Amino acid sequence: FGLTLLFTCIFMSAGYEQPKCISVNGENFSEYEGRSIYKDFGDAYSLSWTTFSTVGYGLIFPATSSTSNEVGKCGGVFVLCVFEAFVGVLFSSLCGAIVYSKVARLRSHAQVVFSDAVVVRYGKGVMTGNEDGPTNYLNQQGNDRDEDENELPLPILEFRIANLLSNAIGG
Repeated sequence: FGLTLLFTCIFMSAGYEQPKCISVNGENFSEYEGRSIYKDFGDAYSLSWTTFSTVGYGLIFPATSSTSNEVGKCGGVFVLCVFEAFVGVLFSSLCGAIVYSKVARLRSHAQVVFSDAVVVRYGKGVMTGNEDGPTNYLNQQGNDRDEDENELPLPILEFRIANLLSNAIGG
């Protein structure tokens, strides 16, 4: 969050310096009707968060040659966007590595074993159960399947997991 706010402030100053380098809903940054410091901050934050998370630009984006005639003056904004996207990728990689290490550490202490045999069978989908046992098949939307003879069978992967501490307290 702090990195995004830092880049927001840098984008705001770059937008005030070169308003044609950041496009906000087809208008130049800070030059559209009804603007205020709060709206400018929101626009800069939106651009910063979109760049940091590498989601993709929407209505607020760095100007390109198709949107502005003065793209040659926008090198600083382009470099800032590239740098922030790079930092965002590094940040998400670091977070992913931390989560993976936590899960791997917990998994190394778990008393769980997997079956030696894995079965691949063909069927009509996922069976749902009720008190009498599995009765019907569901499609992806969760509706009962219509019986269709032309329907291809789906491969289903089956394996078993056992908790060795299932009878122990806290297991």
